[in-house]
Amino acid sequence: MISFAFKRKAELPEPDPHATVWTIDETAAFLRVSQRKLKNMRDLELTPKEILVGGRPMFLAVEIRAWLRAGCPNQRRWTVLRKEEGF
Repeated sequence: MISFAFKRKAELPEPDPHATVWTIDETAAFLRVSQRKLKNMRDLELTPKEILVGGRPMFLAVEIRAWLRAGCPNQRRWTVLRKEEGF
């Protein structure tokens, strides 16, 4: 009999809905993508720029929500749109 072991997808922590900043893990969980996918999107400048808090990259929760409402534009386009959103 052949047995296959499947790796279980790691659970990402759900972000605190009242937090002002989210870690990479929390942002990935909110967006329903893997950490690797979010990091790749960030490296390709497809997400808003992160901020450093204590040397750790974090995303502004309110900005991620606004970015989603705007249709997930790339960083260059978001830089223009974010001024309209009041950031």
